[in-house]
Amino acid sequence: MKYKMIVTDLDRTLLNDQKEISLKNLDALYKCKGLGYKIVFATARPKRAVLPYLKLIELDALVVHNGAGIYMEEKEVEQIGIERKDINYLLSVAYTLKNNYGISIEVDDVHYANFDVSGIWPGNEFIITDFKDLPHQLIDKMIIHIEQKQDIEYFKEHVPENLYFEMSEGLVGLIMNKKATKLNAIKRLIDLFGIGLGQVIAFGDDLNDMSLLKAAGVGIAVSNASDEVKAVADRITVSNQEHGVARWLEENIL
Repeated sequence: MKYKMIVTDLDRTLLNDQKEISLKNLDALYKCKGLGYKIVFATARPKRAVLPYLKLIELDALVVHNGAGIYMEEKEVEQIGIERKDINYLLSVAYTLKNNYGISIEVDDVHYANFDVSGIWPGNEFIITDFKDLPHQLIDKMIIHIEQKQDIEYFKEHVPENLYFEMSEGLVGLIMNKKATKLNAIKRLIDLFGIGLGQVIAFGDDLNDMSLLKAAGVGIAVSNASDEVKAVADRITVSNQEHGVARWLEENIL
């Protein structure tokens, strides 16, 4: 078997626009799992936002927060976060630019925000805060609601060297530990599973999938992916609305 692991992003890749895993996609993953493939979800979502999908299929591993958290059999294998001093600095950077910036922070699977995030993430539970009451532990990620394009460059210039800034879905800027990427998380997992990066099949649609798609044995972009992602992918399948993950697996694996 040339490939041994299937890694898929969730939103706009495996999930359709109704945030569902279609029966066609689910059936394809089940069949691949039956053939011995490791199945991994790699998402920017927090763990709590993935739980409904974990009831549908038994994963071999789960990567959340773009790689800041790795889980196997519901146990956390690794956490790569941001120290509180860096968060305090980034808050000062944001408030220097504008006092009413929409900011949210994920820590210990709890979402803290200084604004109503339901307009961006409907149904997402959160705690309104001024961030003075954050738990004193590693932060998974900081999220900035970007309103003007020039603000992107501002944050990129001020992010500490040990962190990175990356846009997601064209709406928000994610700030995370440089080591917290989907690619690094998958490298950690293949070491644990004893397989090579060339034996990984990866599916994605957004900028945070690019490095993994480039490094995997085969990187597949759905047709609704951004142009940058499609440019680095080895293959392009049909859209998330057309069961793109299942279509490629059926034509190339099953």
